[in-house]
Amino acid sequence: MLDSGRRPCDNGRTVHTNPAAPPAAGNIEPLYSLDVACELIPFPSKPALYNFLSNHRAEFPGLYRRQGGTTMARCGFEQRFLTESEILLIREMTLHDFAHSRYALMRGGHRAPRLSSPIARIMRLAHGNS
Repeated sequence: MLDSGRRPCDNGRTVHTNPAAPPAAGNIEPLYSLDVACELIPFPSKPALYNFLSNHRAEFPGLYRRQGGTTMARCGFEQRFLTESEILLIREMTLHDFAHSRYALMRGGHRAPRLSSPIARIMRLAHGNS
């Protein structure tokens, strides 16, 4: 019975004993503020994450929570949150391995467009390409 990650509780309910086991239906998915999401994804800045979310607004509808009290203008301000599954999806969309990097393509048979940035120049000098 412990293999499934569940065990019966004293009152007859099922309790999860294995955190890797799938959660029971009805559990609440964790929410993260954009400050935390920038570090989890990772994004270089909060405005960059805002820009990504606005470009993909159909895929990531906004979840907001009002903060502050009645003393603030218009009863506070709203803070945007992302769910854990949305953060994982954004990571999947934005991160890639070295094989798909433009620097890896400079080494192989497929040549990437010639870049004039300092990093590209250093990479060309390191690999002997002029």
